[in-house]
Amino acid sequence: MKRQTVFTLLIIAFVLSFFVTPLGDYSKIMLNRFFATSPTIIKPEKRGKITDYDWKLKDKNWKFFNFDEAKGKVVFITFWTSWHMPSQAQLKDVQYLYDTYGDKMKFYVITNEERAPVD
Repeated sequence: MKRQTVFTLLIIAFVLSFFVTPLGDYSKIMLNRFFATSPTIIKPEKRGKITDYDWKLKDKNWKFFNFDEAKGKVVFITFWTSWHMPSQAQLKDVQYLYDTYGDKMKFYVITNEERAPVD
């Protein structure tokens, strides 16, 4: 084979690895982290307040509880899915926030998925 043909095949194999291997998933998450922009910080006077706390949610043990326990506290809420790359990419940052501020605020990661992907 010619040198250029081998090089072309290697490039094709590398590109395909992003679609069909775990290496591709890891690489896409890394690219998502690299190119993601920081969230906009909302000025205190423009921040909204939750008025209805009657949410039925499940805790880490999959038991139902009411969101009312967060009333009057600082709350971090994110909507998460296992198939959405930005959701996977943000987990490291959410864990950092939890490790840093976990005792000062409530954290809620909300999903409508079954238990297996979430665990």
